[in-house]
Amino acid sequence: DGPGTSLYDDACSIQKLENGTYLLSVFVTDVASFVPRASLIDNMAYEKAETIYMPQKVITMLPPGLTKTLTLKENQDRTALGHFFILDQNMNCLDFRVQRCLINVDKNYNYNDIVNTITTSKNYDELEMINNMADVAIKLHSTEGNRETYRALKQLKKDVNTNGIYDPSIGSLIIMEFMTLTNYYIADYFNQHPEIPFIY
Repeated sequence: DGPGTSLYDDACSIQKLENGTYLLSVFVTDVASFVPRASLIDNMAYEKAETIYMPQKVITMLPPGLTKTLTLKENQDRTALGHFFILDQNMNCLDFRVQRCLINVDKNYNYNDIVNTITTSKNYDELEMINNMADVAIKLHSTEGNRETYRALKQLKKDVNTNGIYDPSIGSLIIMEFMTLTNYYIADYFNQHPEIPFIY
């Protein structure tokens, strides 16, 4: 997220496999493991709908103590929902699965950190990871299809929330494309299984 972010609800990693495909992993905080459905906290979060960021204050959707417990802070074990994609060189999804995970984030980045890392880091593994993420994000961004509509809506929401000021950096593009891909496949799964109650 942007500079000053202290709450992280998503994380990602990527691995280029020997056959040239990519294993993209997108992790999202597993709130449901901590907040029972229809509980007081769940109902309060439903009423708030989202966390609100203001210049001097943050109004969290969940109680602040729980939010700190759930945030994917680096070097801390955290439960998350893992979304795993196998992507070919043309960004076709060859396999997709979701499972609950226990993760430990290596490093929390904001958008500026990504740019600084690209220009100053001497850590080969870190640079290779970011390079592969950027490569996949740029390819995803150039693909056509149903995700275009979602991307446009996501950008419109971002513009409204930031009065038209948004971060066009590679870090922002990486997160936008990875989360768009994840949301698209989750929505598609529930669309194919109408017997499962789901609001999207």
